Amino acid sequence: MQDSNNNQTIIIKNQEDDRRHFTWSDYVKQLNHFKYWILGITLLCVIAGYLFIAFFFSPRRETYVAEVTLHMPLLVTKDDEGVTQSITYLNGSAYSMYDIITESNIKKTIEETLDENGERKYSSLNAKDIIEDNAITIALQPSQTDSTVVSDPANCSYRLTLLASSFPSINIARSFVNDLLQNTVKSAISLVPSNHISNIISNVECLTSTNLNNEVDTLVEQYNLIADCYDDLLSNFQGSKYILDGKDLTTIYNEFVNTFQSESGYESIFEDLELQLDSNAYFRYENTEDGIGKAINQCNTLANQYANKLTSDYRMLQFYQDRRDSLSGLIKPSSDETGISSTEESLLEMILECNQKILDLQLEMNDLRTSIKALGFNIVENTQGDNYIATAEPYELTSASELIEAGQTPGTLQYLNDELSYLRQEGTITEKPSWGDECQEFITKVNDYIPALSSALATANTIYHNLYQNNLNSIVYNNSSILVSNGRISGAWGAVLGLIGGFIISSLIFAGVGYSKDRKKEEAVLSTENKTSDQPLEVKEIQQNISSTDANNLSVSIEDHQEKGFEDELSK
Repeated sequence: MQDSNNNQTIIIKNQEDDRRHFTWSDYVKQLNHFKYWILGITLLCVIAGYLFIAFFFSPRRETYVAEVTLHMPLLVTKDDEGVTQSITYLNGSAYSMYDIITESNIKKTIEETLDENGERKYSSLNAKDIIEDNAITIALQPSQTDSTVVSDPANCSYRLTLLASSFPSINIARSFVNDLLQNTVKSAISLVPSNHISNIISNVECLTSTNLNNEVDTLVEQYNLIADCYDDLLSNFQGSKYILDGKDLTTIYNEFVNTFQSESGYESIFEDLELQLDSNAYFRYENTEDGIGKAINQCNTLANQYANKLTSDYRMLQFYQDRRDSLSGLIKPSSDETGISSTEESLLEMILECNQKILDLQLEMNDLRTSIKALGFNIVENTQGDNYIATAEPYELTSASELIEAGQTPGTLQYLNDELSYLRQEGTITEKPSWGDECQEFITKVNDYIPALSSALATANTIYHNLYQNNLNSIVYNNSSILVSNGRISGAWGAVLGLIGGFIISSLIFAGVGYSKDRKKEEAVLSTENKTSDQPLEVKEIQQNISSTDANNLSVSIEDHQEKGFEDELSK
């Protein structure tokens, strides 16, 4: 405020520059004051921390782990370079390690496994929740690789991981894992076929045909199938203690080989039969009064049937060749790199089908020509325009002995003609020619090997089934207790965290509350003393004459601390 004499008025107000700050002594003072409250809250935090970790956080984080090696019947198919192409069960269905934890296997284990009292063993488990929560996972053990499993599926090791929260206890989880794996092995065993090798010699029509080539080929194929089965069994079970009728596996295999061993030094009697058939053109025929007459008629009939089939096959061959050429003409070469259209792709598939049909027909026609010649007939193939006719005509009646002397293999007709000529010359059938006797002996051998192979087949199938069902099928755990806990956190950690957190937070809160109350009390006392003071310092005016040349239009307002005014009042 400025008067008429240019005097400057300065107003000075109280300030709180000397306000007292919160100190450690205040903190300790408040701790002592609220010690029971702080201890109580801290204790509650300890309990809460323990319960949270032990019964909520830890179970959700905890897992049970089982490391296991399964031995069960599986087959591995490899190429010529030893690279695995497929892994299957013994019935041919594909194998995967995820079959262990399929929905069906989990449900079956939970719903069908019974305890010793005949009650459901896992009534406390919920299959739906386990499946939806993905509570069971499987992977190769860290030491395993995909190549290891592929190369040796019967000895691969897996790691099963279970969520602990999905099982009431580790004991129930441990039992469940064992039963789950047991069901997997049992399922694999159930897929072992009781008849692993097919009985192809059961085709009676094939084994009573006029052409003995078909019969011998069938016997050779059946023998090779049985031999391959024994090779498989010996490679997997040679050290097995399996006994059948007092004989071990090696003895049974040796007897099989010896039964069909060739006396001529070949691997099997069936190779000997093939060579005899090729050299002598043996032919199945029925005996009649003359011993030969009906056989010649059968031979003529069969040769004509082969010739008619050859004609039919040729016409079908022409059809597929023409179809292939017409389809090829519909595909136009593309100048860009956009690839072929779906229409062109369909055309290519049809062309491939035609090529396969053409190949099959060509192979069948070659077999027909060979069979016709083996009967002793010449093939005459006439083609006039689109017409094609194949006929079978007898060779000139050259004797079999002359053909053999010329280094050629005679056909059946030549042998029959020689015998017929012999019988006409002798005028009797009391003495049969050598070819006829040898042919009948050959047919007898073929007929005798049919039941012998059937018996060997049944034995091999029995051994195969029993060995794969009862050997090398086991579950080996890497840990004696099956399951180990992983990722579990002790409830003590929750108690420690609750102790630290509860003490710090509660002490700070109560220290702040106590200090705030003390400050309010001090301010209330100060306010009362200021009102009763003789010289209040709330607002104090000081006048001072200041020359206009020293200070012009200067106004200063100074606010003094209430504490300072309070101290001045006490000094008076």
